[in-house]
Amino acid sequence: QNTYGGRDGWGVNDPSRGTANQIFNIPNKVFVVEDGSYIVVDNSTVRHLSSSGQVLKVTFLRQHCWYSRGVAILDDGTIFCSAGKQIFVQFSDGQTMYIGSGSDLHRDGSASSAAFKAVAGMAVWNGEVYVAEDAFSGYIRKVTRSPGPRDFTVSTVIGSGVQGSPTDYMTKSTAILRYPRQVAFDLSGNLFIGGETSFLWKTNLDSSSPVVRFPVTFEGSWVTCIATDELGTAYVSTEFGSIFKATVIITRVTPEGVGTKNGLASEASFYRPIASFVDSNGSLQIADRDSNLIRKMKVWASAGYGI
Repeated sequence: QNTYGGRDGWGVNDPSRGTANQIFNIPNKVFVVEDGSYIVVDNSTVRHLSSSGQVLKVTFLRQHCWYSRGVAILDDGTIFCSAGKQIFVQFSDGQTMYIGSGSDLHRDGSASSAAFKAVAGMAVWNGEVYVAEDAFSGYIRKVTRSPGPRDFTVSTVIGSGVQGSPTDYMTKSTAILRYPRQVAFDLSGNLFIGGETSFLWKTNLDSSSPVVRFPVTFEGSWVTCIATDELGTAYVSTEFGSIFKATVIITRVTPEGVGTKNGLASEASFYRPIASFVDSNGSLQIADRDSNLIRKMKVWASAGYGI
């Protein structure tokens, strides 16, 4: 494993000082670029890093993605961050806006009229942003750019709004999702949804595809992020410092417990890891949020969807 960043404080240093002195302000997600470089979003900035961790460019966020539970970036550089009951948007020219009225409601519509009960994880598929609405009567919402360059439309794609216990197989319209927190796509368009401490679901955007539950428990820990590789394997990170691997079954990759230990996966430790993406070199990129570090773990599979 390699580590980029430092633990000696918060903020942004002079990029010319190099990787050893760079300081992250609670990194929320790592994005992988096709040329092998990385984009890191933290509370205050978006930073473009070389493959060796050198800072190439720093862009400051005007309203901040403060402890954001979900971050997404479109090809044109538009950035989305979860912000309570709204989504903060910053365009590539620096202009900003919010999606959602801020009301405690579930309502589809335009950017100004739509409402969320709680915005959590995000993932991009074919230029649209899919959002986990983290509430007991949870939904998966879709944010689509409207014909106007500064407007979006919000629609509901999964979820019934019914409060109760999920079953192993559900249709999209009748699905009961308990606190859906994080979402991720694989190359085949399969959508993984991480929910409450015992729930991981998989479905496809095809209308006939059911929502299927993995037999899993994350041992009382909430899901912080989901990443996928080219084989459709999902890597699930949790708040208690663990990373799990989901194929047809769930297996533990790293031990439980917080820390910043490098080494073999069976011995490594994290402090609230956010396992974001698998890169083209077969490494899982992890924002180790509360350690202010960006770390990587070899998983021996190439990139999934999202580069």
